[in-house]
Parts: sequence; structure tokens; C-alpha cells
Amino acid sequence: MLGAIIGDTVGSVFEFNNTKDVNFPLFSSMSSYTDDSLMSLAVAKWLTVDKGFSHNVLEEVMVEIASQYECPMGGYGGGFRRWLFVPNHLYDYEDGTPCIGRRPYNSWGNGSAMRVSAVGWMFDTLEETERVAELSASITHNHPEGIKGAQATAAAIFMARTGSTKEEIRNYIQKRFGYDLTKTWSDIHPTYGWDDSCQGTVPPAIIAFLDSENFEDAIRLAVALGGDSDTLACITGGIAEAYYKELPQEMIDETWVRLNQPLRDILELFAASSMYSQQYSTYKKYMVGEYFTPDCISELRENEVFVFGSNLAGHHCGGAARVARKKFGAKQGQGVGLQGQSYAIPTMQGGVDTIKPYVDEFIEFAKQHPELTFYVTRIGCGIAGFTDDQIAPLFKDAENMMNVIIPKSFFDVLAREESPTVERFAQGLDRFHEAQAAHYQTALKEIKDGYKYSHWMWFIFPQIKGLGKSATSQYYEISCLDEAKAYLDDDVLGGRLREMCGELLKHSDRSVQSILGGIDSMKLKSSMTLFDMVSPNDVFDKVLDIFYFGERDNLTLEIINLPF
Repeated sequence: MLGAIIGDTVGSVFEFNNTKDVNFPLFSSMSSYTDDSLMSLAVAKWLTVDKGFSHNVLEEVMVEIASQYECPMGGYGGGFRRWLFVPNHLYDYEDGTPCIGRRPYNSWGNGSAMRVSAVGWMFDTLEETERVAELSASITHNHPEGIKGAQATAAAIFMARTGSTKEEIRNYIQKRFGYDLTKTWSDIHPTYGWDDSCQGTVPPAIIAFLDSENFEDAIRLAVALGGDSDTLACITGGIAEAYYKELPQEMIDETWVRLNQPLRDILELFAASSMYSQQYSTYKKYMVGEYFTPDCISELRENEVFVFGSNLAGHHCGGAARVARKKFGAKQGQGVGLQGQSYAIPTMQGGVDTIKPYVDEFIEFAKQHPELTFYVTRIGCGIAGFTDDQIAPLFKDAENMMNVIIPKSFFDVLAREESPTVERFAQGLDRFHEAQAAHYQTALKEIKDGYKYSHWMWFIFPQIKGLGKSATSQYYEISCLDEAKAYLDDDVLGGRLREMCGELLKHSDRSVQSILGGIDSMKLKSSMTLFDMVSPNDVFDKVLDIFYFGERDNLTLEIINLPF
């Protein structure tokens, strides 16, 4: 599912600007989900809410989602657009008479195959997968080729996720659906061009998967074929995700920030009610926005380490220590340091001053191993009896280390400080004045032109302290609401912030991701949330309404200690 959406997003900028080079940039500020992702999510929602799998409900869901996203990047195909929005302009494909209501229009286009990935994750048998794939297609694409394309794609996903080899997938698809999969990607790449039919899209998309070495490679091969790039990569991505069982972190992050919350919710609900749940759960905690140690950790990736409080004797019998021993390789009798995928910090030998040397030793170890990510639990705050206020300051030197993740309760202690006066903050805004003196006009022109390509987000749209990890983002972070008020009260800084927001709103017909890019659009959301707290019913509220459907940034609200 997410693999299909990633493929669609990567391919989106190449649909009408093809590339034949596999070394293309995966994402740009113009990258966006298209109708392929929207209708894939529509099918996922249908499978979730209607266990009878009726055409009536599928029609309702498709029209509902399309009505909310009438002009996605690339648009909807002509026939499907008429079916969605002006069904009275449809004609019966058999006798040519006008249709009353929505009817299938005998399409063999690739739209049936690009939206079917959820079906491949829903069922226990290949037979049921192909049956429901036909239902998902025939509501519009009832031509035999349209149905076959959907069934072949769903079957490939089902077989990939249930352990079939590539050769088994190849042989079954060839025999069952008559597609020629004997050619290699190198055979078809030089001459392949635009083809929006199922029979011209599904076989090359499957070949791109078959000839790939990993998920990213599969997407690159699909897009570099040329032609209907987003749909090719959407189909390939759905199969490749099911087969390789993992997605690159960067590709997850860049795609996730481009999806708004309602679309994320559909994916989440589908995962909870299908065979996709286990696959999705492996991505969930790594998605952009997960900055603190989770309350419960049940599994780790290869390069991750569980940091727990221990005793010097290494008796790992209770609390997080017991979890470390049972799940992550902690050794009975070893009370300090790395062991398996866990790291022990003694907390039972005396006061806080006796814990500090071991924390310092851990921080130094983490600095020497940037290839590892350390999830620090609330060490010392359980059986040892200490509080967050006592233990958190020991981790002050790790607060800004990219590979050390601390609990939210520790972060709150470290971020807590007496609120200085607005007047004092006003004296400390020189860093913004200096940066904007050199770069503001450039930033303003880029926003007016509708395309950001240089680096200025930190000091034009500043965020609350605690979100940024780089030295630059931390230099320009806003420490609290009082400093945000001082920023707005500054005639130059406040005026420029409102001017930039006004220019952004002139592009209200576009997605903010297409203007700023995925990561920077997330920064804008957090910045607008911050300043909306200081100045409600201002232009910041309008930016959130237009570009984020009124949704605020949860992490910003959490840091400010407001409900969300």
C-alpha cells in the first residue's frame, strides 16, 4: 500500500516529462501524490468499511474522495473524470444511449491496476484476491483487459507477500493472464513509450519489479521506462513492497509528509483491518514526527539499541531490564554497557551522582557509534525510585544528538525554564535580522514564483524549540510563546512573516508540498501552529486552513503543552 503511494509520488513529476535515466532525483518540491494514490486509498477504505464489497459503497467512497481532491497532480483520466463528476455525459458502451447514473464504460485503461494494491493485502487466498480485484475494476473498467490488469497486479502482490519467488510470480502471471514476461527491463527500456492501457502498463511494471534488486531499484526501473511514469511506479511499488518487506527511510519520510491527516487515517484504518497491519507497524514508529522514545518497544531494527536502567550485578529481572533480557540480548550478570541490542546503565548503586559517570560513558559511546540509534528508556525512574527531574539533566549533553532518542518526559524537564520577559527576547532577535538582511528578498521572490529552491526556512518560518536536530535549526528556534510574541511584535520580522504568508496564500490552488517540498512543508505547518497560538485569527490560521485543512502540528502543541 504505502509502497504504491511512494511509487506514485516519485513518478508524479515524470508523467509528462519522461526520463530514461535511472539516476534521477527521487523527490523534488514538485513531487506529489496523484489520482493513483487517491483511488488506491479509496479502494482501501472500501475494503475497510464494506465487507460485502458492493459496487454501491465503492462508488460512494470513490466519489467522496474525488470530491475532496478534485484537481490532484496530473488530474483524473478523461473517462473516469466524467464518471466521477458528470455521469450524465456518459453513454452506454453497447448501444450508445445516454446513461442514467454511473455505469461502467468498458475501459481497458491502467486505472484499474493502479488502484488495486490494497486488495493484494486483504485476503487469505489467491482466489478471493482475484475475485475482489475484479469487483474493484469492473465498476468502471469492465473490459476484459481492464479486469485482467487489476487481477494480475493484486495476484502479484498477494504472491509476493506470501513468500512466492520471483520466478513463481513470473510463471503464474504469464500462465494465468497471458502476459509476456520473458523480456528483461533492458530489452524493453530503449523503445518503451507512453501507453495508458492495462496490457501496455502492467507487464512492464511487473518486469521492473522482477529485474530489481531492492525497493528503490524497482521504483527507479519503473520510472525510467518512460511513459505513464506514476502509474508504472505505483504498480511496481505495490508489488516490490510486498516482496522486499521494507521501504527506505527517506522514501517513507518524503511521502508521508505529503499526505494530509485524512489520507493517513485511511491508510491507518486499512492496516488495522487487513493483513497489512504487521507490515505497516514496522514503518509507523519511523515516520517523520516520531522524536521521542516510544512508551513500549517490542521490536528493533538492526541498527537500533534499547537503553535501560540496570544494577551492577546484572540481575535483569524487572521492568525495562527484563524486557532487555527477554527481547534485546541483555546478558544476565552484565550490568554495564552494550549487550546484544541493548545498553545497560546502572541506577541502583546509590544517589544520582553515582549514575552520572555511567550516563557520561554511554553518551561518549553513542558519539563513537553514529551508525547506531539509541532509544533511552526512563532509566532510574522505575524500581530505582528516582524522578524524571533527577535523571533527565544527566542526558543534557545527548539532547541534540541525532542518534540518541530520549523519553518525552526527559525532554520536558530539559526544556523547562523560567519564562523570560518579552523585552528580553526582543533584544535577542538580532540573529533573525542578520539572516533576513541577506536572504529575505530571495525568499520572497521564490514564494512569489511558487517554487522554493534555496535554504532559508529556519529564519523565515521559525519553529518552537525541540523540533530541530541540526545546529542551524537550533540556532534559529523559538524558545517559548513569549519569544514568538516578541518576534511578531518586531515591526520588521512580524511584517515580513505576514507578507510571506500572504504571498503563499496566492497559491491556494496548489499543494504546499509543490511549493516548498515535503520536509519544508512540515516546518511551515509547525511554524504556523506556533504563531497561531500567539496571534489567533491572524493570517497564520488562514495558511493552516488552506494548506493543511485546518490541522495543527501535534508536536508543536505537545511541546507547548496544549491539547490536540
